[in-house]
Amino acid sequence: MRKGLLLLTALLALSAAAQGEEEGEVVVSAARVQLPVDAVGDDAVVITQEQIKRYGFTSIADVLKFVSGIAISSYGGPGQLTSVYVQGLDSNHVLVMIDGVPVYDPSTVYGNANFHYLDLSNVEKIEVIKGPQSALYGSEAVAGIINIITEKPEGTKFSVSLEGGKYKTFKENLYGALKLKNGFLSLSFENFKTNGFSATNSDSSNYEPDADGYRYKTGWFSFGWNPTDSVRITGNLKAKQGSADYDSSWTPGPDKNNFSNFFANLNLDAALSDSALLKVKFGSNSDYRDYDSISKFKGDVRYFSLQPVYYLNQSLFVTGGVNYRQELAQFPDYHSANLRSLFAEVHGGCLGLKGTAAVRRDFHSSFGDKTTYKLSLAYDLGVTDTTLKATYGTGFRAPSLYQLYGIGGNPDLKAETSEGWTLGLTQ
Repeated sequence: MRKGLLLLTALLALSAAAQGEEEGEVVVSAARVQLPVDAVGDDAVVITQEQIKRYGFTSIADVLKFVSGIAISSYGGPGQLTSVYVQGLDSNHVLVMIDGVPVYDPSTVYGNANFHYLDLSNVEKIEVIKGPQSALYGSEAVAGIINIITEKPEGTKFSVSLEGGKYKTFKENLYGALKLKNGFLSLSFENFKTNGFSATNSDSSNYEPDADGYRYKTGWFSFGWNPTDSVRITGNLKAKQGSADYDSSWTPGPDKNNFSNFFANLNLDAALSDSALLKVKFGSNSDYRDYDSISKFKGDVRYFSLQPVYYLNQSLFVTGGVNYRQELAQFPDYHSANLRSLFAEVHGGCLGLKGTAAVRRDFHSSFGDKTTYKLSLAYDLGVTDTTLKATYGTGFRAPSLYQLYGIGGNPDLKAETSEGWTLGLTQ
């Protein structure tokens, strides 16, 4: 058993070791395989759990405010509508994932993630990859991706935290993890409440003096299991329920959005040999929004990925696979679409130069096919401890279900397309 687990662990981290990196940040999202940040040409940023705690971040939006090239726009305090702009492009051009599973809401107008409902419970780190990533992840990954990696404890621990602040803000968090012989179990619960403040300006003709409160309860269950000496299975179940007050010029008096979110995923990593690895992902994300029983919206995303990885040597690997993504939305009628994808990628390094090339073909049920590609290079300048990075890629964004079939929608809409490049130095 121990020999097989060591083989699986070594394969999961082989690319990082192959680049000669003993320390430093490791990123998974830039190539769908674990690599050191300095080994990818993309503009990649990793925010760790330690940094989140050190700087007192309270939400995903708070974390992203401190990442260069990202701007945040919020319509008030906690729980209010929040938009994230990556390199000038808005939220609907950014793909948000949890452990590689998309978590956007297809019932919104633009089909973007509900950033204002994402919290930091059970987060181990956040990876931000800026620039076109459609060649690896398909639609929405035009400006970049944000991948939230959940915590996978390495030992048994238990913690309780209580926090309080202005506007009668309180947060309680309970976390417990149990290390088992062949895996782990963890459970967390978080309760948050704030009275907030009015999201409208007192100088506005639409000023509403009532405070816009926000409250939620979140529960996480995570597990890891090694059923054989060469297979590792991990997964998560998350349930979140809450409500957010908001100001609307259309209706008098207080307005409230009751929301809920359910997320589940299952990941399998299997060492097929001393040079081959198989990665399988299943995932589902469901968002529900009820605006005072006047308007109700429900959006679901279901995801599947099959990805073999083959290491030709310690500095070269090839990978590829198939993805399937299904969207379902109710606003108020039900509509659906699916995206089937094939992709291929190669990564290698020689004499201080590391490169990644990827190509992808997507088949969308509504508008047809689209091909995207990406090329990235990273060169270690050696004595100056400086890395030169360059990336070029193409991207696309499929029309949202609301844009196709909602009020004022057009079922004949085509995909948005883009191309982009970055050039920079890191030290």
